Amino acid sequence: ISSKEFTWRLMASGCRRIVPGQFLASDPKGRAVMIGAIEKQKLVYVFNRDASSKLTISSPLEAHKASTIHFSIVGVDVGFDNPIFAAQ
Repeated sequence: ISSKEFTWRLMASGCRRIVPGQFLASDPKGRAVMIGAIEKQKLVYVFNRDASSKLTISSPLEAHKASTIHFSIVGVDVGFDNPIFAAQ
């Protein structure tokens, strides 16, 4: 059973080519999430737990790459190294 932890409004204009939200990928260990658009823009949110085990989400980290079109985004299993995402 899942529960809603956060509600975060990304963009008011809906789904567009350059607005992140079309693709969603999670790190296999659940440490980070990447939200991507069809063209160029990608945002990474890192999850942490504070001393009282409350979930905190970092500010979005930009992972943009110019002149690209994405068809899919996946989280790569790298063990305990930093989370890595692959976009095709």
